[in-house]
Amino acid sequence: MLAMGRMPQWVGCPGGIRIVHTGGHYMKLTDDELDWMLGEADLELAQPYAKNGKYRKDEYLLTRCKICGTVAHYRLKYILDKNEVGERVCRACYWSQWYGDTRALAHSAIKHLLDKGANLDDLVDQGVVTAREATSFSDAKRLANEHGYELVDLLTGERPGEELLVVRCKACGRQTVERPEDVTFGCSCRGKAKGVLFGEEKVKVQRSATPVASGRYQDGTERLLVRSGAECLGWWDIEANGEVPQDLTCLSRREYQWKCPECGCRFRAPVYIAYSHLFCPNCVAWSIAESDAAWEILSRMTAVDFPDLLAAWDDVRDPRTVPLTSDRIVHLRCPEGHHTAQTLYSYLTRGCGICEGLATRQLRDKDRQYLATTDPELAAEWVRPRDGGNWTPQNVRDGSKRTIVWRCITCGHMWEATVHARQLRMNNRCPACGKVMGSLAWKYPQLAAEWSPNNPISPWNIKPFNKLDFTPEWVCSKNPEHVWRMTTNTRINKGRGCPFCEKEKNGQS
Repeated sequence: MLAMGRMPQWVGCPGGIRIVHTGGHYMKLTDDELDWMLGEADLELAQPYAKNGKYRKDEYLLTRCKICGTVAHYRLKYILDKNEVGERVCRACYWSQWYGDTRALAHSAIKHLLDKGANLDDLVDQGVVTAREATSFSDAKRLANEHGYELVDLLTGERPGEELLVVRCKACGRQTVERPEDVTFGCSCRGKAKGVLFGEEKVKVQRSATPVASGRYQDGTERLLVRSGAECLGWWDIEANGEVPQDLTCLSRREYQWKCPECGCRFRAPVYIAYSHLFCPNCVAWSIAESDAAWEILSRMTAVDFPDLLAAWDDVRDPRTVPLTSDRIVHLRCPEGHHTAQTLYSYLTRGCGICEGLATRQLRDKDRQYLATTDPELAAEWVRPRDGGNWTPQNVRDGSKRTIVWRCITCGHMWEATVHARQLRMNNRCPACGKVMGSLAWKYPQLAAEWSPNNPISPWNIKPFNKLDFTPEWVCSKNPEHVWRMTTNTRINKGRGCPFCEKEKNGQS
């Protein structure tokens, strides 16, 4: 069975037709089908089979290598992708072969240098030839422990320095095979599996909860297409589609037919494409043809054909020798006295680049708001400017390069970073506890209050619509004996609450 994706590719195997790869989020497989798929990667399952036969392609499966016997976790999608390109999935086998290939390549290069007359002692002194030291079990255990792992096994290679560590993340429990130098990066979960429990934050911040089952998206825009006032509503082909469904959302991926009001061209497109990037393929084709024709005409013209360009000419070259469509940079002087260097076509169509930049800056500064308004969560973590001064979230804007001392509102950890750096996606976590900006707990505190402490991650450490490897457990805020599992998407988009309370409210037992 295939869900939410493209049609699968099929191949024959013992026992009949089997799925090899699909574009969906999950696969429904019998035990034999999963065994066959893992067998293609020389793996076998080292955990119980799913009772319903349903496996998410991004979930980790605990497997055992049939060649070397190493036990490790791999995503189902990772296994499928590696099978497709013919690469070994087992990282113990892969890195062992990599060590051998690297060693052979190094020996070949050294032999080439020696054949060319190089002296072996000189190569040793220069660091070209090195003697690698073996990693002892105690060193491997210490290394793993320092970076959030526990050592499961130490695999020795053919030569000293070719060891591999089988490690298990203390936070998320994932077991992997790593080279010693890779262990230092830590687990990709960043040790954030637990984080700080909701309600135990170091700093309490008042904020408005985002309503669930709301008619608006998180950015405040209308959720339902019929109420959005979007331009694409004027393109809706009522003859082909009927009336716009009342429950159709602006970001729906369902395809409908649209009709260009200019040329009458009919075409199909998903709603989210029509909503965000509406264009008629027929009109676009005509526009491109017209642009090409106009460009051909302009290519035969120069600055002398345009009085404004000729008046601005401030270059040593003859204006009659530079075609209007040339990508050459020429020196020009605008009526405001700015000396600008740009192409003729850009000056003709957009004007002086310096004037344009100044106008853009003035408009941006006029409309720009301060951090306290644009990013209240980041403002809540502001402690003080590193170098002093009267700078606050009320007078510093987004993207500032000013270095600030920050304090995580959940764990209290303090560190220094610029406003700009904190707003980059790669830096939007607390380096100590893994709390993420825009988390479920920040945006939906009413849901976070029911987040079970048995879940393997804090609601401060995930975003509202993160893909999770588990279905969250919830504890009813009205009756702690009511415990159930439900996805965050269902709770947010559909506004579903405690199912037990719902039954009691409806008079069901």
